[in-house]
Amino acid sequence: DKATGDFLAFIDGDVLVTQEWGDAMRSLVERGGQSILTGFQCQSRAKGSWLERYWFSNIKSSHINSGNLIISKSAFKVLEGFDASLKTGEDVDICERSKLSSEVVFEKNESFFAIHLDYPRTLQRFFGRELWHGEGDAKNLSFFLRSKVALLSCIYGIISIGLLVFLILGQFQEAMIILFLLIVFNFFITAYRFSHKSLKEVIFCAPLNFIYFIARFMSIFTAIYKRNKNF
Repeated sequence: DKATGDFLAFIDGDVLVTQEWGDAMRSLVERGGQSILTGFQCQSRAKGSWLERYWFSNIKSSHINSGNLIISKSAFKVLEGFDASLKTGEDVDICERSKLSSEVVFEKNESFFAIHLDYPRTLQRFFGRELWHGEGDAKNLSFFLRSKVALLSCIYGIISIGLLVFLILGQFQEAMIILFLLIVFNFFITAYRFSHKSLKEVIFCAPLNFIYFIARFMSIFTAIYKRNKNF
């Protein structure tokens, strides 16, 4: 509200902008006169952990993360800013609204090169990160049904619960069939998400993809539990 410039740049405290980012910002300012939402997903460190190298360096996002999001003041006004009622996913929400707006240009620009210094480096932190991020999809039923990730996570959760039920009941043949279907289903989802990468990288990311969706499935319940709590 107090900004006097024509553009707002949202940069997280653990994100490092580069000279290339500065050049892209200068070019955008000089271009001017356009209601635009731009930026690019943050890259991982050059010598990051195996999680950073295989997952965060490879996965492609359909939106622009708010850790590296640039928006003109005019576009921010048209879109009425971020949805402050959301605990997470406010960047996904504003990007989706910008795509639907006839007054705002949504433009990914990889020249806004920024490096995320604190991507999760352990499976525990990775799971916790996605458990937290997923809570944003459970704001309400309408918001939930618009999220492909939320809907896919339900499929993962239901299949996994079915597998556990058959194992508990001692029906191992049925359990093996469900396990096989789960592995095949997860492989194809991973291959789709990492279609630009080699088969070796897809195979390596498949277990991480499963963890990702199970965390997102469990976040539905944590979101319901925390619904009336402040954040």
